[in-house]
Amino acid sequence: MTSVSEDIAQVESSGASPRGGTALVDTVSSGILPGEVKGSNGATYLLAALGLVLIAIHLSLLYRIDSSGQLGISLLAWPAVVYLFHKHRQETWDHSVVGSTLGVLLLVVALSNSSWTGPKDRFFPYLYPLLAGAGFVLLARGFGGLRTHWREMTVLVCLGVPRLLLGEMEVLPPVTAQIAGFAIWYLGQEVEVVGTQLVLPGGAVVVDQGCAGPGIISYLICLAVIFV
Repeated sequence: MTSVSEDIAQVESSGASPRGGTALVDTVSSGILPGEVKGSNGATYLLAALGLVLIAIHLSLLYRIDSSGQLGISLLAWPAVVYLFHKHRQETWDHSVVGSTLGVLLLVVALSNSSWTGPKDRFFPYLYPLLAGAGFVLLARGFGGLRTHWREMTVLVCLGVPRLLLGEMEVLPPVTAQIAGFAIWYLGQEVEVVGTQLVLPGGAVVVDQGCAGPGIISYLICLAVIFV
């Protein structure tokens, strides 16, 4: 009888439990319950699935408008964005009501417009990465996520916005014509530059917007941002 009492007193003084009761109490007091862990992992998996769906939609939009160059650069940019997101996987996810609401609205705009984007649409497919990326970050981490994931957002901005801006700049064709005219003159050929026309002895060549290189310039900007 005395031996049993001594054993009980020794267990109580050590703060341990033969069945791990102390560990269970510590777990409950710290708020790390199995259900909460499963819920957190479930939310992470749902966000990861949502991100993959958004990427797939963007690639399908580019395939629909037959933009092989933009599709190629997107296949390089999106894995870089996923990798940068993966580096922040251990950080705390912040779900602010205002940020999450704004993120949902941006995603609704992106998804609703993607459903009726036609083959001749040259605006929304280039704006989609910014809308989808900003909506995803706001939904997952609130406004603080824009600061945390500024590298990812920079890549997504450069993925489409430069193409939109450069495509509308009317100064590119005349500048390209001047550069091409100088190169032809330097090679010893007679050439006269009239606006966007290169007048040669055998005929004339018009430097159109597609020949001015806005696509190539935007691709180089995106590549530079990815690898910097």
